[in-house]
Amino acid sequence: MEDNNILKFDNLGVWKSEEMVLDNFNMAIAGSESLLLISSTNKGVLSSILSLDIDDDLKMDGKMEYRGKELLKNIKNIKRYSDKDKNLMKVSETLKEIFVIQRESYKIMDKTLTLGEQIIDFIPYNARVRMLNAVLRREMISSKDVELLISNYEKYPDKEDYVRFWSTEYGVVNKTNDIYHILQGNENKTDKLKELLIFQKTGIDLPNIVELRDFYKYVTGLNTNTENKKSQEEYDKLMKEKKRFAFFKLALKLNRKGIEDILTRELKRYMLEYLKFMGFSNDESILNVYPSTDSEILIKHLFLAILIFSDAKLLVFECSKNIEKFLGSVNLLRKTYGFGVICISEDAYVLKTIPGLFDYVKVIYSGKTVEDAPVDQFTKEQLHPYSKSLMSGKKNITGSYSEGCVYYKNCRYSMAICKNNTPDMINFNEKRNVACFIYGNKNF
Repeated sequence: MEDNNILKFDNLGVWKSEEMVLDNFNMAIAGSESLLLISSTNKGVLSSILSLDIDDDLKMDGKMEYRGKELLKNIKNIKRYSDKDKNLMKVSETLKEIFVIQRESYKIMDKTLTLGEQIIDFIPYNARVRMLNAVLRREMISSKDVELLISNYEKYPDKEDYVRFWSTEYGVVNKTNDIYHILQGNENKTDKLKELLIFQKTGIDLPNIVELRDFYKYVTGLNTNTENKKSQEEYDKLMKEKKRFAFFKLALKLNRKGIEDILTRELKRYMLEYLKFMGFSNDESILNVYPSTDSEILIKHLFLAILIFSDAKLLVFECSKNIEKFLGSVNLLRKTYGFGVICISEDAYVLKTIPGLFDYVKVIYSGKTVEDAPVDQFTKEQLHPYSKSLMSGKKNITGSYSEGCVYYKNCRYSMAICKNNTPDMINFNEKRNVACFIYGNKNF
């Protein structure tokens, strides 16, 4: 994998209620890569770690690095966030490039409010800044912006993706298809685009938009500066901004709905357009439902839309029932925006569901990694007996952690050496590894 890793685990060990979940877990992933992690014993564990939502039953050792920064040493200081604190917001400020969609996303939402009434609570501050900047661009769009759009459109290899990106950044995502059709034509492109885009201006109060955007930038900078202990000059600037925004913060607390009204309206427009892009209805009534198991897939798609406006470069999620539609949307948006993926699944069916979504696969049995490989090699031939069983569609048989090979009792190829000896992870070829005595072992 690439050296520019966002996330890296080095000999990570995880126990839940004294039961081994991960043993000597090693992994590194960059923002452009996509990994399927198959593990029947890892239900909710890895996503909990990356959600900074770790209960007292979870014990860890080894290393977990985010952009080279070791996190396990500090995890006690950041782990105790309750559902009311909106984990998504907390993670967005701590692990800025990692976006976690939990297995049961509806559980972190307020069950007494509709999705439309509370979705703004889950928008990270950096994403709010980008949304408000998009509003400002739309309201101040010029002939130069239109000419640059046309020029870049001609250069960009995937033109439809470019138009969607541009229309999102300029706050006219609802006009993506109209813009694309005009650019596909041959006559009067500049005049037609100017006419279309000028009617998207709403005449809103720009100073209020700037004030709200700058406040969110201040909050984002506050977290960053506190964490990284910036220079005295930057600290002084932060204190100056603190005085500037003291009254605004109070006003926002007293009249949040009124002050954030424009952002809320823009957010709904943006969400509905992306829901339409991902195969849902774009009628606003779709947001008038309450969080429940019935709305889980919709909620996952709403979080996926939030990802596009955040600074995240790596999406982490767990497979659950009826997730095929969500996987298709992840694949669609990944091609447009180029973020990496870690998907955690109990079996291998997702490899067949959306071909081409994953680059690598890592197979774990009873907490131990037994095989990892590029997906194209893995789908053609599995090396470990457990991997063969998974791909054949047999029921996922779990085992308990013990001395010797963890798969010994369920393996049809087991030998005497397997009973009391643990096979090392050995390199089978340049890109794949396997832990099985069938392929030899450096210590035996």
